[in-house]
Amino acid sequence: MKKVMSMVLSIVMLITMLSVGFSAYADAPKTFYVYSAVGDYEENVFEDVDAAYWEEQYGIANYFDSKDGTLYIYGKNKIPNHYLSPNIYYARDYGEAWKMHYKLNEEHIEFMRKNVKSIVICEGITGIGVAAFANIFDNVESVYIPSTVNTIDYEAFARMKKLNSLHIAEGVKHINVPAFCDCDSLTEVTLPKSLKTIDISQDQEVQNLRIHWYDIYDGETSPFDYCDNLKKIVCLSDNLAFGYIAVSCPSLETIVLASHDLGEVVYRCPALKDIYFLTKNNNGAGAQYIVPLIESAKLHPFELDKSITEFDYWYGDYQNATIHCYRESQAHQIFSHITNNIQFLDAAKVTGLKVDKAYVNSVKLSWKKCKSGATAYEVQRYMNQARVWKTVAVTDSNTCTVKNLCSCDTYKFRVRTVNKTDYTDEKGEYCKAIKAITKTAPVTVTATAKSGKIKIHYDKSYNATEYEIYIKSGKNGKYKKLATTKKLNYTTKKMKKGTYYIKVRARKKLSKGKYNYSAYSKEVKVKL
Repeated sequence: MKKVMSMVLSIVMLITMLSVGFSAYADAPKTFYVYSAVGDYEENVFEDVDAAYWEEQYGIANYFDSKDGTLYIYGKNKIPNHYLSPNIYYARDYGEAWKMHYKLNEEHIEFMRKNVKSIVICEGITGIGVAAFANIFDNVESVYIPSTVNTIDYEAFARMKKLNSLHIAEGVKHINVPAFCDCDSLTEVTLPKSLKTIDISQDQEVQNLRIHWYDIYDGETSPFDYCDNLKKIVCLSDNLAFGYIAVSCPSLETIVLASHDLGEVVYRCPALKDIYFLTKNNNGAGAQYIVPLIESAKLHPFELDKSITEFDYWYGDYQNATIHCYRESQAHQIFSHITNNIQFLDAAKVTGLKVDKAYVNSVKLSWKKCKSGATAYEVQRYMNQARVWKTVAVTDSNTCTVKNLCSCDTYKFRVRTVNKTDYTDEKGEYCKAIKAITKTAPVTVTATAKSGKIKIHYDKSYNATEYEIYIKSGKNGKYKKLATTKKLNYTTKKMKKGTYYIKVRARKKLSKGKYNYSAYSKEVKVKL
């Protein structure tokens, strides 16, 4: 016994991060003693089994930490059906009335109802049985399910009205419906990549109860039935075989799906705004089921003979929803029958890249704005010395001014789209690169008169190879080219007395007869 308690305390210390803070409870039981009673409904004969037998029979025990209100369940087996649930089930099996009744130690029921705030299933537990924690944990706010659990069974955590934090670790493979029904405080749930099925429990007890179950849930059920405030479900599994994700969740707005063949996914969720298909391999089969079509019977996945009137209300689940899917999929061909709200997750390709205007130390680029498939644009410049492309800007506009360039120089640019959502981050192909030449920098001119001549000087313009000198006589005269030179100074011949104006521009030869000119310098006045 001491060895067992030592192991329990070690587990408690390792998982304290999952606990929620509450003050200590006076006279709190360390273990909830569980009794089972199975008997005939009419004769009402029960067989009581004490807690020691239960633990010995199933290898499952629990420990309650009164300091923070966390209940730890530990062991190496599956948690039995109705482990800590006082629920009574009625059903009909082969036409005969029967009753199965599991009960708790009565002195602990109210204590659990009021004081348990968090449930932690410890590593080693292999499954969670039918209604194992249903209908009693009114104040539980968080549940942790470890990677060693294979299956979460029918109504395992049903009607936890304050549950708002649910963590299902990678490793869990099967969820039997409706495992988390009526958990009204859940707002967001992420299902693990390891999940393989969402289906009806194969437990014999549940099979016996199926007639009763159909009466309650109208034949359609999911892990999260009637979770009134659930807004988002993220299903990361890309290998999920079948099953509804949500049924009758009036606040559900977003579904994120990684699988490409999911079958029917949602039912009676009228607030749905966004459906994400994260796979690039969607062949349309799964999409056909998530959005049942109402335009004609032949398009309906169930292939009804004449009319689909009874399914018309399904259309309300999707008519305002935006479908997010990859262009490679066929999903949009099906969705287009019922909605125009389709957004593609793959990134489009940029077209029409051009130089709008070149400046001395910057270049303004523009391209055609993509109608879809782009949330931003990534602009790259080729670095000549390093011989690599470097990202110089990311913008949501279809224009970009690249700064800090050298004057009178040639650059190469390319652009690609970035299409990023909360769940995807796609990048498109780069468009064909274009060249851009910055303007030649203007020069600053000085001029002095001496001995009837004008001596002209100007600073060097980066990368310029020649300078054109212009002169005019008088304020209203016309400029004439005086000279073209590679030097940074020039002296005129002897000139007549008068007032002269001088300006200079730099240039670089690009090809035969074509030059890259700077702007003219400010004119300077000199008097002879």
